Amino acid sequence: MPIENDWLNRTQDIKTRLAQLQNSLDYDDKAAQVKTIEDQMAAAGFWDDQEKAQSVVGKLKSLNAILKPFDELLKNVEDLDLLLEMGEEDEELCAEIPEKLAGIEVALDDLETKALLNGPYDGNGAIVTINARDGGTDANDWAEMLLRMYSLWAKDKGYDIELIDRQDNEEAGINSAAFIVRGPMAYGYLKGEAGTHRLVRISPFNSEGKRQTSFAAVDVSPEIDDSINIDIRDEDVREDTMRASGAGGQHSTSTKPPARFGSRTFRRTRSFTARMNAASTKIARWPGKCCVRG
Repeated sequence: MPIENDWLNRTQDIKTRLAQLQNSLDYDDKAAQVKTIEDQMAAAGFWDDQEKAQSVVGKLKSLNAILKPFDELLKNVEDLDLLLEMGEEDEELCAEIPEKLAGIEVALDDLETKALLNGPYDGNGAIVTINARDGGTDANDWAEMLLRMYSLWAKDKGYDIELIDRQDNEEAGINSAAFIVRGPMAYGYLKGEAGTHRLVRISPFNSEGKRQTSFAAVDVSPEIDDSINIDIRDEDVREDTMRASGAGGQHSTSTKPPARFGSRTFRRTRSFTARMNAASTKIARWPGKCCVRG
C-alpha cells in the first residue's frame, strides 16, 4: 500500500503547527515553572499552610494541562514518522496511518484551544451562578437543565464540582444555584457561558401545548485565593442607613436599624444588621480579603 501524498502533507502541517504552538506557549518558561514548583513541593514544611499549598498545586495542574499533552503530541509525531517510513514496506503498518493522523489532529486542535486560554485567571477554578428569569415554571426548569448540563460537562472533563447553593422551585426546576468547578482551565472554558440563555420549546407545563420562551441568567467568576488584598478608601464607601417605622422616642435614637455599605468603585453592596452608634466601626468586612482603611 503506497504512502499517500495527503498523509505527508498533513504530517508536515502538524509539525508546523506544533512549532508555532511551542513558541506561543512559551514552553521553556512553563517547563521551568513546573521544575520550580516541584522543588517547592518537595521542600520540608510545604504542606504546613494547606491553603497556600493547594493554590500552588492548582497552578502546577494548570501548567501540566498544557505541557503534558504537548509532550505527548511530540512523541506521537515521532511515532507517526516511523509509521510513514515503515509503512512503505508493511501494508499492515500503512493501514494504521490514517487513524494515527486523525488522532493527532484532534489532540492538536484541543491543545491549540487551551493555548488561547491565556488570560490572568483562565487557569483558575470557576464560580458559576444560575438564576431563572422570565418564563415562569419553564424558566425554572430551564435553569435546572443548565445546572445538569454544566455538571455533566465538568464530570466528563474530570473536573471537581462543588454545589454551594441550590434554591428549588415549588413546582419544578430551580430558582437559583451556585457551584464551583475546579480543574485545569475551568474558568477559561466557562467564562464564555456568562450571559442570558434562552430556550424555546413546546412547554410541558402548558395545558394547551403552546410554545414557551424561557430565560436563565448565568454568571461566571474566577475562584481567587486569599493572597489578593483589596484596599477600599473611605471616600469610596457609600453608607446607607434605614429606619423602620414603629416605636419612636429614646429607642429610635439609641439604635439604628440595618445599615448597608456599598463601594462606588466595585459596585458591590454588603447588607447586614448591626447596632450603629456615633462611634461607628472603621472597618467593614467584605467578601474576600477586602478592607476599608480610615
